[in-house]
Amino acid sequence: MPTTTTSPDCTGLTMWFKNLFPTGSDCCQSKYVKCIADSVGHQKISSLVLSNVGIAPGPMPMLFCGLGSLQYLNYAGNNMTGPIPSCVQDLALNSLVLSNNQITGPIDGLGSMNNLQLFDLSRNELSGPIPDSLMSVPTLQSLNLGYNQLNGTIPNTFAKLRQLISIHLEGNQLTGPIPTSINKCNNLFDVNFGSNNLNGTIPLAVGQIPALTNLDLSNNNLIGQIPTNICKIYGLKTISLSGNLFTGPIPLGFGP
Repeated sequence: MPTTTTSPDCTGLTMWFKNLFPTGSDCCQSKYVKCIADSVGHQKISSLVLSNVGIAPGPMPMLFCGLGSLQYLNYAGNNMTGPIPSCVQDLALNSLVLSNNQITGPIDGLGSMNNLQLFDLSRNELSGPIPDSLMSVPTLQSLNLGYNQLNGTIPNTFAKLRQLISIHLEGNQLTGPIPTSINKCNNLFDVNFGSNNLNGTIPLAVGQIPALTNLDLSNNNLIGQIPTNICKIYGLKTISLSGNLFTGPIPLGFGP
């Protein structure tokens, strides 16, 4: 049976984050890190939670890309600047949280991360369109790209996101219609497309999302009548449609 030893993954980590990991310490014993043993007993970092730890402004440390067993990375609120390194897409991450930073550039390439379940890049300075490849990751459960500078249309690829439960795209510059394939996400309960430049009508497909609980389409350029089938969603608790250009009567189901 192999014996566990101090992780070689810790070397770069303790050098880069000296204020978090004392010299010579085993980072696997830290509250910021979780490790798993490989076949020969070496401890490998599988989870790294370094959110809001007072890092000086700068790019993402490239040492993250050398952590081959890393599955969960949270580097939120650390004044990270510049683009996301392309090497991140080579990691087998199931969760990537980089919210509340100053990340710039497009999201290109990250759609090739086929194990992603949680993807949160909210409150950054990202630009460009949302890649179709990202909106096609079959394991994706939670996607938050809110409050960036993204443009273009919302990819109509929801049929490939059968495990999606939450999507936040609010506070961007997205245009075009609400995708009609959104009703293919049977487990989707939280949708926020507010504060964009979406146009067209609310498709009937929105009222055909069986698990929908929270819906925010406020502050867009949506027109036409509000579909009555939205009122028939059994579990719907909150809905925000203000700041649009709707016409016609308010559906009776929204009444007291």
